[in-house]
Amino acid sequence: MKNWKTKLAPGLALLAAVALLAGAGGTLASGASAATSKHVATSKYVATSKQITIGISMPALLGAEPQILAGFEKYASALGWKFHVVQDGGNPATQVYQIETLATEGFNAIVIIPDDSSAVCVGVRKAEAEHIPVFTIDRGVIGCKVDMTVESNNFVGGVQAGTTIVQLLTKRYGTPKGTVLQITGDLSQNVAQERGAGFMSVVSKYKGITVITKDGNWSVPTASTIARDVVTEYPNLDAIYMQSDDVYVDPTIAVLKSMHRLYKVGQKGHIIITSVDGSPAGAAAIRAGYTDEMSAQPIPDDGVITHFIQEVLNGQKLHTGTYTKAGALWSPAAITNSPQGMLMQLETTPVTIKNVNLPGLWANQK
Repeated sequence: MKNWKTKLAPGLALLAAVALLAGAGGTLASGASAATSKHVATSKYVATSKQITIGISMPALLGAEPQILAGFEKYASALGWKFHVVQDGGNPATQVYQIETLATEGFNAIVIIPDDSSAVCVGVRKAEAEHIPVFTIDRGVIGCKVDMTVESNNFVGGVQAGTTIVQLLTKRYGTPKGTVLQITGDLSQNVAQERGAGFMSVVSKYKGITVITKDGNWSVPTASTIARDVVTEYPNLDAIYMQSDDVYVDPTIAVLKSMHRLYKVGQKGHIIITSVDGSPAGAAAIRAGYTDEMSAQPIPDDGVITHFIQEVLNGQKLHTGTYTKAGALWSPAAITNSPQGMLMQLETTPVTIKNVNLPGLWANQK
C-alpha cells in the first residue's frame, strides 16, 4: 500500500486502528430462491488468512458517529482487519476527494458514512472505476449504487414518533389535533428525508394537526434558535418531533426551561416530545420525565456490514434474504435490492419510560 497520508487535503484528521476486540456472531438465513441459497449461513465470523485493510470515510467524530465507528471496529476486529479512518469535517466536497484518494491507494474496500447522500456519488463512481467495492453504514446514497448499505429503518423511526404524538394528542383533546414542531436533520442526507417522510405519513392523515417544519441541519445552535422562535410564536405549542435526540434533546430542554415551558409528562402544560436516535441523552430525558418517546437505532450493530464485505471480498454475490442476530432487538432484518444497491435496514425500537432500561438499547451499552 502506498503512503496515502501525503495525498490527503491538509488538516484532515486521520486515524489508523488495528483490530483487537472480540468477535460477534450473526446468521444469514437462506431464502426460497436458488440464488438466495448461495449465501453461507454462519454463527460466527471467520477471519481470512489474507490481511484486509478497509478505508473509512466519515463526516466527523461527533454525535452518534463515534458509536457507529466503534460498532464497525468491533465487528472488523473479529476478522483481524485493519482500517484507516478519514474525516471530512462536514464538507461533502472534501469527502469526495477523500474517497477518490482511498480508491487509488490499495484498500480492499471502502466504507462510507455519507455527508451528502447525492454528492458522495462522485467518489463512489471513482471507486467503482478502480474496482474497489463500496459500502455505506448509517446513511445511504441517492443517485448511485453501492455494494451494500446497512442502516436503521429511519422511515419506521419517524412512523413510531408520529404515532406516539397522534396517540397523546388524542388522549389530551379526545381527537388528534394540535400544533406540532418538527426539527429536521440535514435534508441532503437520506436519513433526514426518511425520518421526515415516516413522520408525515402518520400525522398528515389528520386535518386537525398542524405541522411546522424547520431545518435543524444536525446543529445544536440552530435547534436552540428554532425551539425558542417557534415557542415564542406559538405559545400553545402541543408537541415537538426531533429527528435526532442525540443532537437536539439537551438544547431543546434548555430552551424550554429558560422560557418556563418545561413541564414533565403528566403535568399541565407539558409539551409532548418524541424523537429518533435512542441516544444516552434521549434516554436520560425520558427517565427525567421531560420527553415521551424515542425511536432507538441499533447503532452498535451497524458493524454487521462486515459480514457482507467479507462475502464480496471472497468473490460471492450478495443476494436478498434474511439476516438474524441472536439477542438483537432489530433481528431478523430483511436484505433487499434497492435503488441504492443491496440494503439491510435494522428496525428501530420505540422507547418510553416503560422500557427505557432495556439492556439491548444503544443508550444502555457500556
